[in-house]
Amino acid sequence: MAIPRMCGVCFASLNPRLDLRTGAETYLHPARVEPWDHEPEPIPVDERLVPLCDLCGQPGGAVTFHTRRTVVIDEGPGGNLRDMGDHWSACARCAVHIRKRSLHLLLNRAVLVWPEPLSGPQRQKLRRNLKALHSKFFAAEPREMKTDKEDS
Repeated sequence: MAIPRMCGVCFASLNPRLDLRTGAETYLHPARVEPWDHEPEPIPVDERLVPLCDLCGQPGGAVTFHTRRTVVIDEGPGGNLRDMGDHWSACARCAVHIRKRSLHLLLNRAVLVWPEPLSGPQRQKLRRNLKALHSKFFAAEPREMKTDKEDS
């Protein structure tokens, strides 16, 4: 399992990527329509980490879900796998949809709050890509993790 890393430039959490041909591991920013304005600079996670929702990309990863299985995305014929992990941060709004196991409401939210303007075809492509990811997330059986405040 990959060591958690964040970007030293923007402090966003990075996703590990494994090249199946070479065994090389790299780290990538979360996926989005427009490319990031910088290359990821992986550094160990520290208090500067900007919590983002892993499901809609908005700030505020206030709730953590743990999946029974690690979610892995096959990035196609190049032989690369993106390890999405088994701990997912969710904003308060996405957490409601996850608790209800509502894939379509979760997708609607993620597309609605997408940070870049989208054309019709871009919106359809985004929804298709997010549906594949969110479906794998639900298939991995997410369970909400309690916070320290809830335990006391």
